[in-house]
Parts: sequence; C-alpha cells; structure tokens
Amino acid sequence: MALDFETGSIIQKYALDVQLQGDWESMSLGPCGSMNTSKKCLYLGDMGNNDARSCADRYCTKGRSKVFIHKLEEPNVNAYYDGKSIKLSTLVISYSSGDFPTNRADSESLFVV
Repeated sequence: MALDFETGSIIQKYALDVQLQGDWESMSLGPCGSMNTSKKCLYLGDMGNNDARSCADRYCTKGRSKVFIHKLEEPNVNAYYDGKSIKLSTLVISYSSGDFPTNRADSESLFVV
C-alpha cells in the first residue's frame, strides 16, 4: 500500500506474490543491486522469531530455523497498476549456517546498504 505522507490517504494498493504468514518486522528502501544504483528496491523482512528471544548459543532449537527477506522494485505510485501480483525475489536465511553466533535469532529491523 502506498500512502500520501502528509495526509495519510491511500494512493495505491498492491498485491504481492507472497504468503503473508510469519512475523513481518520491517521494510527498508535501498539499491536493487550493486551494478545499477539508480533503481530502488523495497526489502520486506519476514524475520521475526519471538520464540527465539531466549536463545544464547548454537544449541538453541526454539523458534524458526529460517527467515526471509523479500525484494521488489519500488513501484511508481503514479503509474497505472493492473492489479496483478508483483513478483518478489526471496532471500532465505537459514540459521543452520556456521556464520551465526546462535542457532536462532529474533530480528526486529532491517537495514539495506
């Protein structure tokens, strides 16, 4: 949904090609890729994991073992929108990777650089 910043009124509603289940925590705007910095993308974080808040080490098994970041090109709110679902790219983050200090984590925000 796109809103007018000053009035709060709805400018446009969009359908996304993703199930809205999980624990959606954050949205961020950033470049679509490192090669083309003129296009901007929205990054949607389905990465909340409230059951993992008490996890402190690699042996914790509470909560979700995977979380997701969805990416789509920022829509032009002034352009015609036909109502079709917008396709997303999805990054799956698995906590089974050895790069994480815990086996589970609860993320509350998303930053794109």
